[in-house]
Amino acid sequence: MTQTHLYEVQLDAFVGPLDLLLHLIKEYEIDIYDIPMSELTNQYMSYIHAFESLEINLASEYLVMACELIRIKSELLLPVDDDIEVDDPREELVEQLLEYDNYKQSAQLLEEKYNERLLYVSKTPMDLTPYSNSQVELSDDLSLSDLIISYQRVKQRKKMIQQDEVVIYEDQYSVLEMNRLIYKHLDSSDREYVQFSNLANVIQHINGIVTIFIAMLEMIKHQQIIIKQEKAFSEILIYRGDYYGRL
Repeated sequence: MTQTHLYEVQLDAFVGPLDLLLHLIKEYEIDIYDIPMSELTNQYMSYIHAFESLEINLASEYLVMACELIRIKSELLLPVDDDIEVDDPREELVEQLLEYDNYKQSAQLLEEKYNERLLYVSKTPMDLTPYSNSQVELSDDLSLSDLIISYQRVKQRKKMIQQDEVVIYEDQYSVLEMNRLIYKHLDSSDREYVQFSNLANVIQHINGIVTIFIAMLEMIKHQQIIIKQEKAFSEILIYRGDYYGRL
């Protein structure tokens, strides 16, 4: 004897009988405030019979709704006495459908907002207390030479940033190569430090300078080097760190 297996599934993408009814109402352009119960019941029962013929076990709520639709359809077929005011048997069903549709639209809106929020990454606030008392020393005694030097630095920086055309270069520098370059200059320097500008002059190309800067950040993280500045916007000085020499 062959054993028949019954599977309980959702009908297409419907999450309940009200969802199925709303689908039928929209598909057949039925006026929800004046539902032709005969047409709606027939369409609903067609779905039910189609799945029963496939031996798919329907959720009980779908069968309960089928009974309710048949009941309402039967009441509408009964003769009506014009002298007696009778409530429309469809009224409760219409209220349920309108309320369900409202919740469904609200749920879709919340899902859209949730998906939009997934595109953002939140960052916890930083404690800036250690920097609250920091002060930048500004000199009131500026000479013409200082202004000329500052102007040349800004002009050079602007020249590096602005390009007449965008050129895409193949990667020619690696962080490891820049690490070795920094070690090389520190080992050969007759001072305790090397200047960042000296390293930048060796490479010159903006991609290499960016790679050197990334390498410096990695080396600072691993305490291989220490960065110092005498004052704001002054030359960046690179010193040996506690773990200097480890790649």
